[in-house]
Amino acid sequence: MEEAIHNERQILELLRNIFAEAGWDALFPEHQARDQRVDLILERGNASYLLELKRISEGRSDRLIPAWSQAYLQARHYAHPDQRPLAVIAAPQISDRAADQLLRFANDYAPEAAV
Repeated sequence: MEEAIHNERQILELLRNIFAEAGWDALFPEHQARDQRVDLILERGNASYLLELKRISEGRSDRLIPAWSQAYLQARHYAHPDQRPLAVIAAPQISDRAADQLLRFANDYAPEAAV
């Protein structure tokens, strides 16, 4: 049985490892201002993403959409002009239906977003 992931730092380490195995440079920012919160920076070739993670307790669409929206807006706010925002939501379980609703929402209101 796999060990449960309980906090954001564990989730970010997991994401960093997943992206690194896929050939991305996945970096935790070293120095940040108190009012700036950047979770992870992903780079490969000319592509660069600023990843913002939100952890929620339930994977229902009425929880996913607000959490994703906040993560996207924060990532977009802190991203440099050469970076794209990447909002990631972590939940114990997300149904296909809820994921589809989130993808439709993102496509309708932020079609440029990486989801």
